[in-house]
Amino acid sequence: YLDFLLENDYGLFILETHKQSFGSIDHSYNPPRRINNSILELSDLTKKHLDKIFYDYELIGVKALQINLVSRIDNFKRLFTKINYSDIEVCHLYLDSSLYNFSEKDLISFKSNCQKFSLIVSYNDVKDKFVESEYESLILMRISESINKNSCGYITKKNFRSNLDFYNEAKLFNTCLNQKVSIDANGSIKNCPSMLESYGNIEDVSLPEAIDRKGFKKYWSVNKDKIHVCKDCEFRYACTDCRAHLEENKLAKPKKCSYNPYTMKWE
Repeated sequence: YLDFLLENDYGLFILETHKQSFGSIDHSYNPPRRINNSILELSDLTKKHLDKIFYDYELIGVKALQINLVSRIDNFKRLFTKINYSDIEVCHLYLDSSLYNFSEKDLISFKSNCQKFSLIVSYNDVKDKFVESEYESLILMRISESINKNSCGYITKKNFRSNLDFYNEAKLFNTCLNQKVSIDANGSIKNCPSMLESYGNIEDVSLPEAIDRKGFKKYWSVNKDKIHVCKDCEFRYACTDCRAHLEENKLAKPKKCSYNPYTMKWE
């Protein structure tokens, strides 16, 4: 590791006496929001409560939103308007291509209607294709495979993140569930749509009420230093996590992680 850093001019050695020339790094993590990100499964039920959901998003401060279109909607303009006039800064959209007949041009045009889209994934598509538009700063992925609740939780090198905010969060909190709230297709309010525990339903409970219920935040502080095997891994502060698919108990390593830190090999 050290040789690599030196050879690529990513690092240097300094004398002990020169340490004072380098300021200390702020490792605090105090985001101003109650909830930082959310996953919304947009179904026939949840789209009826779109006004309430986006009102609650404003109350709890959601910054990043992932929308999974699990049933057909005909009024995209209403959805775009809700996102555009919210405080949400970035939005990812996953849609089932079998429910729509969108061309690549149609999907890219979503960006002009909603500038907050940074990723659109069309699954069950006829072909696999990756498009990245620098002008529109949009990534479009068309994939032939299906996406469902069993598709999450894969731990791969391509999902590693190397920035100070993520590192500071990973030192203290769970890198998947911290400050996250999800609403599944049935309206159940959860940490993640793939998890079993529900803390109410959007039809009769507000998001602020749900996140204050006992047990909702129990996974937030389960960081990699507390998870078996993960706590010995050199990638733990750059890695994502999953508490929905586990090998054993809630402190087990993610079931879909194939890395062995003791042999340093991906199996």
